[in-house]
Amino acid sequence: EQLGGNLNLTNSATGVIDAAIYMEGAQSGGVTNQGTLNLWYDDSSVQGDFNNSGTLNFMGGGDTYSAASLAVLKFADREDSGVLPSTFTNTGLVNMANGSTDSLLAIEGDYVGGGAINMEYLNEGSAADQVEIGGVLSGTTTVRVTGTGAVKLFDDNFLSLISVEGDVADDSFVSDAIFPTTGLVLMNFGRNPN
Repeated sequence: EQLGGNLNLTNSATGVIDAAIYMEGAQSGGVTNQGTLNLWYDDSSVQGDFNNSGTLNFMGGGDTYSAASLAVLKFADREDSGVLPSTFTNTGLVNMANGSTDSLLAIEGDYVGGGAINMEYLNEGSAADQVEIGGVLSGTTTVRVTGTGAVKLFDDNFLSLISVEGDVADDSFVSDAIFPTTGLVLMNFGRNPN
């Protein structure tokens, strides 16, 4: 935890960091991950720019270190401190697929894509990993979604994985997931039709 001044956390390409991160009040700085960053426990929070060109793993669920906690990364905007809004850049992999469907990546600032996000959802439609973005989007992110559990109809026929407050280009999020094309329940990845 840092209450003011500059704070930078850099993980090199060969580095592995297992941690819960709580950075708040830093006037500049942020996180650069080129290696593997494993986030443990609830409510990791970063206030500053976050650059991921490595692998960012959301640990939790039934994992040994965090049997009772699910991984959450809250990425806070710095507007309150008079500093320009933060940017979350992902040209690597954000891996939220950890055996549970409660991981959350909440970004109050801007998001720059170019990498991939792995997410999980319950086939019954009651829960899914979530990405929430409050700022401006740019780039294209490949979303890989995996269903768990028995397949049945979703209550609302739509399950939200990614929510964005601003405008979203058609190619902001694409999926390379292979969904069934025959059978009683058909699925696809796309924008909410409502």
